[in-house]
Amino acid sequence: MRRETQVPAWFAEGLMFVGNWEPLAFRRRAGLAAVDEEAIYTREHRPETLRRLRALGVNLIITHFHKGFGLAAEREEIAGAAALVRDARALGLHVGAYLRVDAIAYETYLDEVPQAVDWFQRDAAGGIATYDGQEFRRLVCPQHPEYVQRVEDLVRLAAGDVGFDLIHLDGFSWGTATPCRCQACAAGFRAFLQARYPDAASRVARFGHPRVEAMEIPLAAPGREHVVRDPLRQEWLDFRSARFEDIHRRLAAAAKACSPAVAVTFNTMVPIEENGRERCGVSLPAMAPRNDAFWTESHNDPRLDGDGRVVSRVREYKYAEALDNVCFSYVKGPGRDQVRRSFAEVLAFNGGHAGMIGSPLLDEGPFAGDLASWAAFYRRWRSTLYAGTESAAQVAVLRHPRTLMLDSGEPYRSAHLLEQLLIEAGIPFRLICADGPLRLPPDLRLLVLPGVSCLEEPEAAVITAFVRRGGGLLLTGDTSLRDSWYRLRADYLLRELLGPDVPCPRPGMRSFQDPIFGQVDERARRVPGLTFHHAGDGRVVYAVRVDGPAGARAGERYPWRSPADAERWLAAARWAAGPLDVEVRAPHGVLVEVRRLRAPAEGYRVHLVNLVPSPWRDGIVVSWRSPAVPRHPGGAFEAPPRSRDPGAAAGPWRVRLYSPDGEETASGTDLTPVPTAGGAGETAWEVVVPVLDTYTVVSVDAAVLAAG
Repeated sequence: MRRETQVPAWFAEGLMFVGNWEPLAFRRRAGLAAVDEEAIYTREHRPETLRRLRALGVNLIITHFHKGFGLAAEREEIAGAAALVRDARALGLHVGAYLRVDAIAYETYLDEVPQAVDWFQRDAAGGIATYDGQEFRRLVCPQHPEYVQRVEDLVRLAAGDVGFDLIHLDGFSWGTATPCRCQACAAGFRAFLQARYPDAASRVARFGHPRVEAMEIPLAAPGREHVVRDPLRQEWLDFRSARFEDIHRRLAAAAKACSPAVAVTFNTMVPIEENGRERCGVSLPAMAPRNDAFWTESHNDPRLDGDGRVVSRVREYKYAEALDNVCFSYVKGPGRDQVRRSFAEVLAFNGGHAGMIGSPLLDEGPFAGDLASWAAFYRRWRSTLYAGTESAAQVAVLRHPRTLMLDSGEPYRSAHLLEQLLIEAGIPFRLICADGPLRLPPDLRLLVLPGVSCLEEPEAAVITAFVRRGGGLLLTGDTSLRDSWYRLRADYLLRELLGPDVPCPRPGMRSFQDPIFGQVDERARRVPGLTFHHAGDGRVVYAVRVDGPAGARAGERYPWRSPADAERWLAAARWAAGPLDVEVRAPHGVLVEVRRLRAPAEGYRVHLVNLVPSPWRDGIVVSWRSPAVPRHPGGAFEAPPRSRDPGAAAGPWRVRLYSPDGEETASGTDLTPVPTAGGAGETAWEVVVPVLDTYTVVSVDAAVLAAG
């Protein structure tokens, strides 16, 4: 992804932060205040609290600025936030300003801005949309320019006059999947259609007739798993996300105009499990080039359930890294072990940032000791283990934005199952999810296309060239069979890679595309299971569908387990990819991430997170090949069997273990890599990790670097 703004330089410190963004007025009005809430609030803002945070290694606090009560109602608390900024800056702490975008507390806001009564989102019956469970907060329609101007003024006040280092836009979405049908939306949507289809010919081609001025906003959002075929609903989704992209561009420009060092972040749903453009009306990939971080508030706390399900936020972290953003998440849990697993996961997968570890009153929490020791580990070893690294994954999954907007069913389910296969097998992978031209990493070995039906010609050309040059491809379902309007093509765009044996599904009755007439689909009969073949110098695996595991919970959309026949799927992925530069053999319930040092340095950082309550001993093997080994030559490659060569030299590597878990896994422990011999020209090494409690990093450094 190509950025349009620079990431603030102070992000290079590595972010570990706390937050107290709810003002006292909100805590009371929402019924969330404790008996001694005012005393708690006062302690959060004291200079001695900030000094303790700085001593722990915290470098950012996100605090309250504007919750939606209005400037007049929040004036006193805004003054308190400004004082906190001054005190924090004196200690070297950065401070972020919290701004709520989607809702206002109308009971006080209308006193200050009476015309805001016309800004609320309306349903088809004219009713006012409210924040779920808090009727005193009404959702505002972003189509009203006066409201957007007031939000921009707040951004300038926070970033300019008060001097915050970060602007956090919470509720940065339409707030509901139900279409707003206020007059401003109706007029704005028609103007959008008229601008996009300016003449009768383009309107007829899109809608069958030219009368866009007669079109109305679609009614209530459809169910969770569906296909958006109606061209008007497709345009409505584009309209909503385009509006928020414009607002984000405007607010980011306002913040950066105050100082390029101001960070811009927002909170909306990370579209890993649901259709974000339909549910929230925003496109994260479209806003990411001007954004620095976004939140995940999913319930996917890392854990191994009793029935073997591996639950994690791995996808959310990878989604952020794919968009060159940081993922803000909570280090939390109901018990000590869960807190440690949560901390371990964010350190392993969040690109060197530690996330939010609690409120400013960290030392008053039940897990203060663990948080302090893990924070100390992070700060002590950040430059050694986290700084200057990048993903070493040679497998990528394409989360195609257009496909995922138009089909909320099979592409999400297939992506989840195949990503889960990689997670459980300990195979690091990237996500590719950016808008714009498709760009593949230069060292990619395997590209996974899970039901990516709406590929366009330039994307298909990039993928075809990748496979011709020796890349591996695993694709499923209708990949490349439809265009960006979800129209059925006469043939797959990737026909060259699929080969001649995969038939195209066709309408059951010619001239009728309606699903009620059914489809003639012979793929399951003619190409059952997984098919394997060569294309150019590359290897291709295709399957009509990805079946979920047996015994999935009733009504469960995502089983958090690998697909049925997982071993065959895994063998297919390994066949298509060929050997990877770094491979990890680990038991079920161990999460694996591999980072490499950025050039010119040479080495790896292998992160291991144990979701099992007890430690693993001698059960994990990390192996790597010298970067000098030739790249996977595709179809001509046959992996030679590896055998130990006891007489080989110790090699040019220094391997060390680092862990915050305790004395048994003391940081800085040296391991001796064992050389393994394979085919001609291959040099490989491996180490056995003696113990994994909760979190261990295996550092592999070239001898020259290690000596330096």
